[in-house]
Amino acid sequence: MAELLTGAGIVLAMLIIIILIIIFSTLFIVQQQTIAIIERFGRFRRTTGAGLHTRAPFGSAPGERTF
Repeated sequence: MAELLTGAGIVLAMLIIIILIIIFSTLFIVQQQTIAIIERFGRFRRTTGAGLHTRAPFGSAPGERTF
């Protein structure tokens, strides 16, 4: 247990946390009866239907529209 508190253990834990944050920031859910408009740096990129989707972790922003 003591070896986990060394510098290398702390760096490894921080690296794992950062990777998990990046992975979870790429996922988004579009609810039924809506579509998501994906913008990359403010410009239209694509639309997606209902369900679980992924996007680029930085520079993309999903906006939802109800139809």
